[in-house]
Amino acid sequence: MKKIILILLSGVLCCFMVSGFAANANLKVGVVRVSTLLKNSPKFAKTKSQLQSLLKSDRNQAIVARNKFQADLSKLQKKGPKMSASARAALQAQVKADQKNLISLTQTLSKAAQARQANEMKTLSGSLKAAVRTVAKKDGLNLVLTDQSAVYFDPTLDITKQVAKVFG
Repeated sequence: MKKIILILLSGVLCCFMVSGFAANANLKVGVVRVSTLLKNSPKFAKTKSQLQSLLKSDRNQAIVARNKFQADLSKLQKKGPKMSASARAALQAQVKADQKNLISLTQTLSKAAQARQANEMKTLSGSLKAAVRTVAKKDGLNLVLTDQSAVYFDPTLDITKQVAKVFG
């Protein structure tokens, strides 16, 4: 999740206010340490916790479905040879239905988890961009980069603490 935000912000922040920087002789640059900011952000921690809670609930649903499938399959393997043909056929049908349900459930839960994560990432990214924009305007910066996009930067250019105060 952090890597996706870093990649998105690297591109966006590199282009941030570039249109005005070419004509400006007094280029003012700021640098944001995104990984540090996210690591220390209560907002990011809350989002991460909420996503983990939802994933735990989804995982529990999948475990219940898997356990039912395994129990029916075990029953078929142990008692199947001794069952009547109709009872065995009914149990085989149940095992197939359990398997189909398990596959469908895991696919659905996986897609839902990815969608939730993408939505939360979009929200966090928007909040972070707004915080950077606020600090950049306040400090009169023409360009803001991430530490990942700069080979070297003077530590005096680091605006991470100011952005963290705005971001939350």
